[in-house]
Amino acid sequence: QTINQNKMQASNPLPYEVSGDKNSKNLVVFIHGFPDCMELWDNITPEVSKDAYVLNVSYPNIHPSQKTKWGVSFEELGARLKQTIDQVNDTKRAVTVVGHDWGAYVTYCFDKQFPGYAKQLITLDVPYKPKQSIFFVLYTYVLCVAFILGCCCGNFLTRLVLKVFKYNPPYAKKINYRWNFFYFQLWKSLVQSKFNPKKMFLYGYTPSVPLVYMYGKNKPLQFQGRTFLKEVEERENCEVHCTDTNHWISRQAPDFVI
Repeated sequence: QTINQNKMQASNPLPYEVSGDKNSKNLVVFIHGFPDCMELWDNITPEVSKDAYVLNVSYPNIHPSQKTKWGVSFEELGARLKQTIDQVNDTKRAVTVVGHDWGAYVTYCFDKQFPGYAKQLITLDVPYKPKQSIFFVLYTYVLCVAFILGCCCGNFLTRLVLKVFKYNPPYAKKINYRWNFFYFQLWKSLVQSKFNPKKMFLYGYTPSVPLVYMYGKNKPLQFQGRTFLKEVEERENCEVHCTDTNHWISRQAPDFVI
């Protein structure tokens, strides 16, 4: 075993909060993306908590309880998500994982590493086979550079990107360059994959359990293409839903997500 494998096997849960009916037979796991935090789900978790035990998960650098200089790899995020669920799921409830943005990507990583562990996956606005575009390359590269630069320059570039996307959440002042570690890990994988395609962690991935995929139609950049949507629709027990929202479906259509 490598040092990294041993490190991931040690109990090292991600930051989390729990709420809801502890006696429920269902555990619903919410995991946000960038540039968000646990508050992303505030319009949803109170209602879901009435009928299920709810686990709201975050990340190092975004949650103040954990910090890391270079972020966390997607492989480690998937492993630590499993450890977090195991720590909370003491009665072996049926698990549903709901992920938005990078949370969707981490959900796929988790499913690839632990196929069949969850009962179902619900992912919002980021597919497991994203459509490439010049705009996608540009903004992910800028956020990667912001993470590497750090401090004042990194924060300036990060907030500049948020202005381009016209996103101003209640916790906007908390957002800083450290939150961009996803993009550093993405570009690290992209560079490595030029020599070995399998370095992209989701290389060859398909969901092991039923998947519900939702995406917003009111945005300039669509991450999914028609081929991906068709693939999901044709898979047994999988669904695709297009919502009359932008990227932040849980904010604009919480009732639909519930």
